[in-house]
Amino acid sequence: VNMSMSTFTRFFKRMTGQSFVSYLNEWRINRACILLHETDMQIVKIAMEVGFQNLSLFNRTFLRQMKMTPRQYRKKTLVTKHS
Repeated sequence: VNMSMSTFTRFFKRMTGQSFVSYLNEWRINRACILLHETDMQIVKIAMEVGFQNLSLFNRTFLRQMKMTPRQYRKKTLVTKHS
């Protein structure tokens, strides 16, 4: 984008109202939710697939955003899916 990292960071926050890292993590968790709901992939593989290199960080980020763990989310969506 022909901007320095700091210029891009300020521009992104001004345009979206959130930091680039927050936006990226939100996107990753939303993608993980789709995979948890639509596949039977292992949670650790989903974490890696959406860009987290550390399962612990994925679990903490998921819990912070979704107010439940990935396992709880999958269990909840399975009940919804079969109802």
